Amino acid sequence: MFYAENPWQFIGSSGKVEIFNLNVFLKEFINDFIISFKFIYLVEKNIIFLIFFLPFLILNKNFQLKKEFLIIFFLIFEPIILFSLSENIIPQVRYFAGINSVVLILIAIVFNEFIKLNYKYFIVIFLIFNFYVIVNNIQKYNEINNMLSKNHSFLNFNKNIEVRHSKVFYLVDLSFQESLNQNKYYIKLYDNDLIKKDNSSKKFYNHIKQKIKKIQNTNEILINDLNLKEDLIYFNYSINKIENLKSFFEFVKKDFDYVVIEESRPFHLHDAHTQKKIKSYIKENYILKKIFFNKEKIYLKSQQDVISYYANTLTHYNYVENIDNKDLEPVFGVNYGLYKLK
Repeated sequence: MFYAENPWQFIGSSGKVEIFNLNVFLKEFINDFIISFKFIYLVEKNIIFLIFFLPFLILNKNFQLKKEFLIIFFLIFEPIILFSLSENIIPQVRYFAGINSVVLILIAIVFNEFIKLNYKYFIVIFLIFNFYVIVNNIQKYNEINNMLSKNHSFLNFNKNIEVRHSKVFYLVDLSFQESLNQNKYYIKLYDNDLIKKDNSSKKFYNHIKQKIKKIQNTNEILINDLNLKEDLIYFNYSINKIENLKSFFEFVKKDFDYVVIEESRPFHLHDAHTQKKIKSYIKENYILKKIFFNKEKIYLKSQQDVISYYANTLTHYNYVENIDNKDLEPVFGVNYGLYKLK
């Protein structure tokens, strides 16, 4: 059944009208407004150029598109205000791609007016400023491209663990396309009561059985990165909850000699609480054989984190570890550890 939500749930600090606090609301509104405007400026610096020259155009009697220009200009602030009002929607740089396009359209109008009015000095300033913006954007693009071209830390770690991959159980939330053996092992764990049985896991179980049938009844199924996944069995702890860690690992030890876990905090959409419990249990009961990074790093867990890092648009919502320590090296991914089970 669908339940309509109260509009006040999206406004203020609590989502409840009866405890609405004006001071907290205004503080959060101003903070989100500044963050949103900062994102637009850092990604499209022409917003400053646009604001600076706005009075010249408005005061110019010969500017024929004044009304249309102002309407479009104030559209820039519409999503900023919405993000500032909302508690549940977090400002992120990707949400402002459309606004950046609006800024460029308005800049084109400004430049066209400069040409009509023969404002040579303004045209020179505009071209110099945009030359700087283009050079800066190319530099950021190269930094992002260089980081992503190094591959995710999991790929580099997995390549150098120096043990048979078929004997390694990957207790990490990889979230990529599973092989037939991967799906069969989920069924095996579920049937042996090692996964908590609830409505969610039951649906997942039925979904996996359908996938197995589909794979078995299809002659050719395209699997991306087959060489990586062929001997790789991983367990997604964010989707399926382990019933008992001791029983779970006693069972896993029958098929595997090693386990790989995330040593640093996982991607923010994953179950960090469960990952912490798993990591503590493994460290207490098994022997560390290899760790990828011996020193602390700035862990950029996703492509979005990489883009935000080099665009200088990271916030605490990105959950990037060690971001306040500028002396540390940034890496694409998280840290991993290999432990011997037997």
